[in-house]
Amino acid sequence: MSKNKIRNTNPISHEINSLPSEKKAPKKKSSRLNVISKLSTLIFGAGFLEDKKNTPVLRYLIFLCLLFMIYIFYGYRSEKQIRKANRLEKEVNELRSEFIFSTGELMFLKKQSNLAEEVKKLGLKASTTPPYIIKTSTENLEKDE
Repeated sequence: MSKNKIRNTNPISHEINSLPSEKKAPKKKSSRLNVISKLSTLIFGAGFLEDKKNTPVLRYLIFLCLLFMIYIFYGYRSEKQIRKANRLEKEVNELRSEFIFSTGELMFLKKQSNLAEEVKKLGLKASTTPPYIIKTSTENLEKDE
C-alpha cells in the first residue's frame, strides 16, 4: 500500500501527532497497570487453578514451596543445634574448671602437714619411730600350720 500523502500534509493531523509527551505517558502507565492487574488476577485468581494447561506450573510451584519449607526447617534445626553446642561447650568449660579446682584442693588435703592437723583433732598423733621390717622364714610358716 502506498502512503497517504494527504494526512501528512494536513496541519490538523500534524498537531495531533505532536502532542506533548505528558499526555502520552499516562497511557503507558495505565496500560502497564492493566497488564499487572491482569497478570495478578491470572496467577492469584481461581481461574489459574482450574485451567488444565497450568497443571505443570502448579506442580512446579508446589515443589518450590516444599523446597522452601524444607530449607526453612533445616535453618531452624541448624540454629537449634548451634545453640545446643554452645550450651554444651559452656558446660564442659564449667566442668573442666571444677575438675581443676577439685584436684588442687585434693592435693592440698593430701599433704602430710595438713593430714597431721586433721588427725590431731581426732586425738591421734604422728609416730616418731620409723617402721621396721619383720622377717620370717618359710619354715616357721609351715610349722604354724
